[in-house]
Amino acid sequence: MKIAIYDLESTGAITEWSSIIEIGGVLIDENFNEIDRFNLRGRIPEGEIPQATALLLNGSTIEQLTKSNLSNYMLLDQVEKIFTKWSKKWSPVCFMGYSNINFDCEMVRKSFFRNLRYPYICLLYTSPSPRDRTRSRMPSS
Repeated sequence: MKIAIYDLESTGAITEWSSIIEIGGVLIDENFNEIDRFNLRGRIPEGEIPQATALLLNGSTIEQLTKSNLSNYMLLDQVEKIFTKWSKKWSPVCFMGYSNINFDCEMVRKSFFRNLRYPYICLLYTSPSPRDRTRSRMPSS
């Protein structure tokens, strides 16, 4: 089984209202050899005001939040493509990270939902496309 470890930075601590501004990940094999990696930074959505404490924690500047080449939608599009590629090419893949269940996976899920994307992309264990909702995503017992 391959392991995808990812971490993200957001505009706040409330997953319902915050946006992902930076996300990075690495895909490793059973022997902890690196297979692939990525790091993406996007702009905050227009009209969103980031929490000051979040900016202090992740070290983002206003210029970084407003001048990135990727919009928030484009950032999520790239994340979806990368996670889908990893799930299809190196299935099965276990997505994990520090504080992942409580925050990172929730941020990805809610951000994807708000942008009309398949929200459970972090839970892909098998190779079906995230657009294919007719097949089970969970491994069989």
